[in-house]
Amino acid sequence: MDKKVKGKKIVLSIVLALLLAGVSGILVYMHNTSNANNKSLADYKNFTIEATLNEVNDEDINDTVKSTIDNAGGIWVDAEDGEALKEGYMATIEYYEEGDKDCAEVMEVKVGEQMFPEEFGAAIGSMKLGDSTTVILSEEYGGRAYVLTILSAKKPSYDITDEYVESLGIENVSTVDELKENIREYLSEQYENTYKDDVREEIRTSIIKNSESYTEAPTALVEAFKTDINAELKAVLDYYNSQLAEGEEEKTLDDVLKPYMEKASFDGTAEEYIVLDANNRVNECLIFEQIAKNEKITLEDDELYGYISKKLNTQAGKEATFDDVSAYIESVGRENAVKMCLKDKVLDNLVDFYTGNNDQ
Repeated sequence: MDKKVKGKKIVLSIVLALLLAGVSGILVYMHNTSNANNKSLADYKNFTIEATLNEVNDEDINDTVKSTIDNAGGIWVDAEDGEALKEGYMATIEYYEEGDKDCAEVMEVKVGEQMFPEEFGAAIGSMKLGDSTTVILSEEYGGRAYVLTILSAKKPSYDITDEYVESLGIENVSTVDELKENIREYLSEQYENTYKDDVREEIRTSIIKNSESYTEAPTALVEAFKTDINAELKAVLDYYNSQLAEGEEEKTLDDVLKPYMEKASFDGTAEEYIVLDANNRVNECLIFEQIAKNEKITLEDDELYGYISKKLNTQAGKEATFDDVSAYIESVGRENAVKMCLKDKVLDNLVDFYTGNNDQ
């Protein structure tokens, strides 16, 4: 655990979310009308937002305390003699084939986890500390009988002290109360971020749903979005293939896109789907560019670099450098880069408006 209670940002889930965002309006571009969207930003300030901000409660805090303890290796106390073993207990068992005690072996198991043979796990889950029982294996294993004995057991404890909290090494946290306050602040931030993400997606989908679509997509902008989509797909592929067991066949582009293509009832090739997705993203980009023009929203250089850096961080799963951002701008062209990022700034402004983070 880091020096602060933090949740891990999984690059895969973020990239998949980006793909879904690009695909979710896949039919919008297919239902084009003849004129460009000329609505002003004020028209988008009358949506009814259904997203809700969750409040942090004691149960949330206690659950996170437990997770923190588990992630740190847990606190284990001895089970009492005759105590029934429960899921999550660590048990030390002795086992041997019936009539061959001299060949007895000892192993540690976690109650409730899948075991081999499965008959062992089923038996242990109904035993008490100190119990012995005979387990008959399935015919697949010759129907042999084994004797199991629970030698010792430990159970998880979540009773923490200031001394334990200090041992966790969390920055500026050395007491139980400080840990709980740290967790409260962390969860509040996470809930706020989730709420804003939900608001953002409601706004985005409402704008696209209620806007006229562009009939022509600039080729250079389409190519820029195709570059983005391919980078996102590469991140997904790299993750999936890094998780393969030895001997498993590597996944392909078709494997990644298949569920999205099926959801959209798209029967073309993966490459054709990417082109359609890119065109759909261009349509969104141009709609939001018009809103930005109407509201005189522009991008400063540091904002442009910030948005692109965030994009590249998500795609690569690592911190983008200034040179990375500069190379990206050069590859897609500055004008296209600005168009692509204006959508983010417009959405940021609208999220602030709907969540009361500005004075509009």
